[in-house]
Amino acid sequence: MNNLQVLMPIIFSEMSRSNIGIFLNTVVLSQYVPRILRIYRVWRIVNDTIVLPKNSATVEVINRSYKKVIPPKGLIIVMKAGLNLFLYLIASHALGAFWYFFSIRRETTCWQLAACEHDIGICSTSTSFKCGDGFGNYTFLNNYCPLEISNSTTFFDFGIFQEARQSGILASMDIPRKTLFCFWWGLRSLSSFGQNLETSPYFWENCFTVLISIFGLLLFLYFIGNLQVYMQWEVNDGLQKISKRLEEEDKAKVMSAKMGSIKGWISTIGLNDHELKDIIMGYVTPILLDREDQDNDIDTENPFPHLPKPIRRWIMSHLCLRLLRKIPMFKNEKEKLLSKITCKFLKQVQYNQNSYIVREGEPLDAIIFMVNGIVWTYTSNHGDKTDCLGKDGIFGSDQLVEWALESLKSSGLSNIPLSRRTLKCHTKVEAFCLMASDLKDMMSQYWWRFSIENIIKSDSEQLKHFAASSIKEAWRRHAINSSKIRPNQDAKPTHASSSCFEIFGLSTASMNRTK
Repeated sequence: MNNLQVLMPIIFSEMSRSNIGIFLNTVVLSQYVPRILRIYRVWRIVNDTIVLPKNSATVEVINRSYKKVIPPKGLIIVMKAGLNLFLYLIASHALGAFWYFFSIRRETTCWQLAACEHDIGICSTSTSFKCGDGFGNYTFLNNYCPLEISNSTTFFDFGIFQEARQSGILASMDIPRKTLFCFWWGLRSLSSFGQNLETSPYFWENCFTVLISIFGLLLFLYFIGNLQVYMQWEVNDGLQKISKRLEEEDKAKVMSAKMGSIKGWISTIGLNDHELKDIIMGYVTPILLDREDQDNDIDTENPFPHLPKPIRRWIMSHLCLRLLRKIPMFKNEKEKLLSKITCKFLKQVQYNQNSYIVREGEPLDAIIFMVNGIVWTYTSNHGDKTDCLGKDGIFGSDQLVEWALESLKSSGLSNIPLSRRTLKCHTKVEAFCLMASDLKDMMSQYWWRFSIENIIKSDSEQLKHFAASSIKEAWRRHAINSSKIRPNQDAKPTHASSSCFEIFGLSTASMNRTK
């Protein structure tokens, strides 16, 4: 606008030279190109810098897709509303500037027509509006281009530009006054969609007013659309907050239920060690709270498989040591040996309700140590009689221990005993099992760690023979190795070997059977 005021005197002084006037008008109009580009730039900033999703559920998707997008919350919404208002003000300013420029053009056109009417035939060459050309009688302009519109037909109809002439801004040198008045005219015309404008029949004037109406309507629709988006966003955001709060409450209830389920599991299986309870809860609580880590979700009804190996060993030692001592062979053994057997060979198993653990007549391939649940045991040989096996119950120990002792010198699982009873789960069952193959391996690997007193007191001749023959074989290898080191000394393993059999109370005939 300020540039326009500077250029106006030049345009007036050169008005008589048509080619130069056209050039200067083009220069004046060209200054509006940056303003239009500024409007477009502000519009792009408003739409690209701040994204308001129509559906609040897409906020996370947008934030993942556009890393630099500002989240549309609180002050940011106010900022976007301010940018929209700024866009509206720039558009009003540009329209006011165009109106000012066209007002000057229409007035100079009226002057030229009046000059032609006053000096017929010579207006294009002799009439000049340059102040330096001298004095002249131009009062005829007041008759042809009056400021006040009379009821009679006037020589020239200024249309929407008459207000600029009557306000005095065309002749005024007060730049702020000119700028503010033109801005107010553009803002008023945009806000009313051009309904307050009374145009003349002039073609380009009507085109200008049509553009004002269309542009005002487009801006109005744009702002109304944004307002609807804001309102929809606020509603959706409120609903989302309510939904999130309800979801948090549901998750808290689920968390509380899971924690209660784990505590119930600890109580059900009979863990009385408070330190162990605290360790278990201290491990599972962070995992349950970590909602994003779905891969590490814990089965709260049976968290045992999800616990670290040291904690599992600790639990097995608490639960299974007393169960192993119910087997006569392990009754008086040291806790260290039983803990090693428990951690290395016992495995946790689960059985669903109404499922069969083993049926009568089927191979008995494991000793079952009950931890939780109820199992029915029955046989077809006793009619309708049914026994109940509950917590701390053991099944299959007698048969499998006897089989393992008898088959110590053989390999494989040949002659494995058949179950004498059927086991059916009445409820969901948690237990530990000692597989037949593991039992046999344990016997062959750890017999030497059993106390000699227990082996001697054992009723199993097979265990005694196996222990004696193993000692004899070890002594024989020791004697052979010693003879290789000291060749002058004869190895005498026979006497030592015989002593081994005598320790376990075995006769010479028994010793010969082991050879």
